[in-house]
Amino acid sequence: MTESLPFFQGLHVGLHLAIAVIALLTLRIGVQAMLLHEERDETDPDQHVLCPHCDHVVPETAFCPNCGVATRAASRTSRAARRRPPDAPVVRPGYAVPADSYETVPAPYTTHTRLLTVLGAGAAVATAAAVTVSVLATPSVPRFVCPPDCGQPPIGKPVETNPWFMSSDGRFSVQYPRPGTAYEVTFDPDGVNVDFIAGDTGRMQFFGQPAQGRTSKQIADDLVGEKYPNATTNYEIPNALVGYQPGYGVVKDEYPQDASGTFTRLRLLVMVAIKNNYALVAAAIGPYHQFSPEFGSGHPSGVNMQLALDMGKYVNSFIWRDNSRR
Repeated sequence: MTESLPFFQGLHVGLHLAIAVIALLTLRIGVQAMLLHEERDETDPDQHVLCPHCDHVVPETAFCPNCGVATRAASRTSRAARRRPPDAPVVRPGYAVPADSYETVPAPYTTHTRLLTVLGAGAAVATAAAVTVSVLATPSVPRFVCPPDCGQPPIGKPVETNPWFMSSDGRFSVQYPRPGTAYEVTFDPDGVNVDFIAGDTGRMQFFGQPAQGRTSKQIADDLVGEKYPNATTNYEIPNALVGYQPGYGVVKDEYPQDASGTFTRLRLLVMVAIKNNYALVAAAIGPYHQFSPEFGSGHPSGVNMQLALDMGKYVNSFIWRDNSRR
């Protein structure tokens, strides 16, 4: 839940730490409750045993009187070994018994070599079992001897592509949204007008015009100045591409005022690229809407316009129809 909620980073880290502390406390309380209420061994308090934790001879009780470690924390083998008569006794000091040193059975000890060997063998067996199951569960790939048996290509779901618009002079083509989507499309001889009728609304335009010796930036400034002379530049797009052709792009803000004197912030995007003295233009205008975890792609955006989510594939579909390399 903390990963999906839009928290600040500091609060996010604090919640993770709090969850870790609560989990550790719960584990500590659960282990303590289990040791207090579990079924205990039949013990003889008059019998003295060696505590493997503090290395003192203590009465055989549920918990060590010296260090408090639970008797059941040790294995059954260890507990049974400590109750047997000592074959090779060791001398240890006593606690909660008459002050003296006592001969007792040494506590069993597992060497690091044995422990690592057992763990390594267990990991190897588990890995071998997992690999075997994976190999058996993976279907075999048929092998073809070509020729004569060359198999056949895979058959999948056909890829749906958008329809294409070809300009009246045949200088360029561009894709546009299919019918039945959230767009209304109209055509001009030199381009396509796409009106977004859902969400924040807006309009995209994809068209071409002769460059007449102008640069991409000059064409963009002329187009914006013709319709939106009061628009202010927000930023220029670095490495702008139209139809994978390097060009110029700019994002501007326009603040039209309605009859009641209320201002609305519109975001204007214009991208232009030129090849063979012919310019292709992709433009969009729509309400400014800042991207956030609740809106847009979930990532920050420099455009902050809903149309920008769907505009890229049409900009990249531009093709200059001059039979030359891009």
